[in-house]
Amino acid sequence: MNQIRIFPSSYVLLIIIFLLLQLQKSQCIDEHYLGCEPASCRDGNDVTFPFHIVGKQPDYCGYPGFEVRCSNTTTDHSIIELFPNESYAIHEFFYPNQSIKVSNLALWNFTDTNTCLPSIENLTLHLDDDSKFEFGPDEAELLLFYGCNKSSPEAKQLSNDSACFADGTRSTPGYAIFGMDPKAGLATRVCENQSVAPISAYEYKENETGEKRYLEALNSGFLLEWKAPDCSTCSDSGGRCGFNTATYQFQCYCHDRPHLGRCPKSESSFSHFRFCTFISMYIVGNL
Repeated sequence: MNQIRIFPSSYVLLIIIFLLLQLQKSQCIDEHYLGCEPASCRDGNDVTFPFHIVGKQPDYCGYPGFEVRCSNTTTDHSIIELFPNESYAIHEFFYPNQSIKVSNLALWNFTDTNTCLPSIENLTLHLDDDSKFEFGPDEAELLLFYGCNKSSPEAKQLSNDSACFADGTRSTPGYAIFGMDPKAGLATRVCENQSVAPISAYEYKENETGEKRYLEALNSGFLLEWKAPDCSTCSDSGGRCGFNTATYQFQCYCHDRPHLGRCPKSESSFSHFRFCTFISMYIVGNL
């Protein structure tokens, strides 16, 4: 049986061809396009424009203020700091309608009905015209009351809305009441303190005994819609979106180079690829 023998010079040629092909890829495909490949934490959520994962994707892959970090815990879920010292766990991205589902990080996976809610200084999410986010269409408010006098005669009317809050090593009784519930006014007279937690109206349900499932509502999160340039035109043309912080302009990173709005037609990209291939083959042919 005849065997094909590869001489040492052939080995060298194969290695050179392989290195040239790698060089072709790095030289012919724009570095911004390669750098902005979607990434994720261990939770599996694909992170792409307008977001970018700090430490995994270059800053130019995201829009300013949309930095995502991995939690570095066993679950390693993605988190975003919407305001200073106010972090939220990301449940899911909805890129087609530019929305994101989040919940307060302190309440992430908190479902133990036998344990008081963790101590949280402020659950209120303040959004204004300058904010990069706005509440989704199903946004509602869950009012959290604590420092309450449950021995008050009025407190009997709030028995189905009881909640428990952690205060250091102690627990303090309170109430969790849906924002539109008329009993919220009664709770303000019985309790000293109040904070507001955004929730999804669809997640606020009653069980068979009439008690509100406030823990499920808090844990399930709520929708935010982001305000950033739309990436669809660029992505539909085969590009990856990014942002030039020097010029403060949206960028569409394509195989050949960055463009302002979308990638050029395929003929142009093919010509660029064909040119790179020609250069590589020319070098191989002259070895």
